[in-house]
This record gives sequence, C-alpha cells and structure tokens, in this order.
Amino acid sequence: MELATFWNRHRRALAHFYGVPRTIVHDRTKTVVRRHVAPGEVVPVRPEAVAFAGHYNFASSVIMCRPGGPSARSSGWTRPS
Repeated sequence: MELATFWNRHRRALAHFYGVPRTIVHDRTKTVVRRHVAPGEVVPVRPEAVAFAGHYNFASSVIMCRPGGPSARSSGWTRPS
C-alpha cells in the first residue's frame, strides 16, 4: 500500500469514529516501520508516521507480532475463521 493511501485511510477512520484515540498501535507494516529489527531493538519509525501522530496528537506504538503468535494473542488479536 502506498504511504498516501495508508495515511488517507487513517484520516477517514478518525473521521468515521468522530475522534482520535490516545494511542494507535500498528503492526510492523512497511508504511510505519523503516526496516525490521530483531526483537528487543528500537524500531525505526518512518518520519511520516511520527508527523501524523504529532499532527493528530496521539501516541503511536509498534508491536512485533506474527498472526496467531504469542504477542498477537496477548493483544486480543484473533485469526478470522
């Protein structure tokens, strides 16, 4: 997905839900993360992601999860059936 499309969809979601949450958690998608790193290392986030979070005044975090893995289960994510 292109960066412009990704952030436009975020804008539309914020408008749809009539507000901005305190925190948005992203998985390690390439539109948010510059490159993948080993667990425990600092995740390099794209400047566009930092700017978007700053503009809308929300905290942004990145989780390193695999679908169905331990971090996904602890985050409440479930695999669609």
